[in-house]
Amino acid sequence: MRVVTNESLIERSRRLAQILFFVSIAFLIGSFFLSTQVGASGDLGFYFQCVTIPVLFGLVLLSVRMTNAWVRQPHPWMALQEGLKGIGSETSLYNFVMPAPHVIAHSSGVFAIVTRFQDSPQKVVDDTWHTSRSLLAFMRQEQLGNPTEEARLKARKTELFLQELLRDDTIRVQPLVVFISPAANVTIEGEQTVPVLYANPDKKKYSLKNYLRDAKSCNYPTLSKDQLDQLDDLLLYED
Repeated sequence: MRVVTNESLIERSRRLAQILFFVSIAFLIGSFFLSTQVGASGDLGFYFQCVTIPVLFGLVLLSVRMTNAWVRQPHPWMALQEGLKGIGSETSLYNFVMPAPHVIAHSSGVFAIVTRFQDSPQKVVDDTWHTSRSLLAFMRQEQLGNPTEEARLKARKTELFLQELLRDDTIRVQPLVVFISPAANVTIEGEQTVPVLYANPDKKKYSLKNYLRDAKSCNYPTLSKDQLDQLDDLLLYED
């Protein structure tokens, strides 16, 4: 399997997550000391708190979100690569070089992947997700959102991107939702228009690896070797 990853984007994003963490800590400490200075001045102390508390709250949430996306393990780009070991040389995995964060070009088709790191129990019935909406999940920025709709949107944008880049209107991209945590546990009921899978190859029925192998029977359009070589020329060395 070939892997093309935008390492510079990952490094910049991880550095930004770390900076945001330390900035939020510094802002918390600084606002505490400043509040003690202005707290005795009545209205000024009140207005000071009205400004600093929302800013601090926003900084903390942004820091947590960035940490979940770029620092928290397992890293999605590594989990996908690990889960696809042994799938064969006809597979290419692209990380952060197209509108979808992860794109797989395989002999069975082209797939845009959105990942989820959650390891708490989740449930999807048809295309409707049932998940916790607790305050703790919000503070930890662990809301699941709607991965099905997100995957559809990313697939469509990637499809248009590839059609324009390779000048081929016949290119089609299929959406996938992949949970990357080894402890992920999703109850899947009904019929999903977007497959819900695991990066972990031990999840036999719903593993990404097995899905790609079985998807050959669907006859999805895929990229030719010439198109893959063209993608290398256009994307491999972009920063």
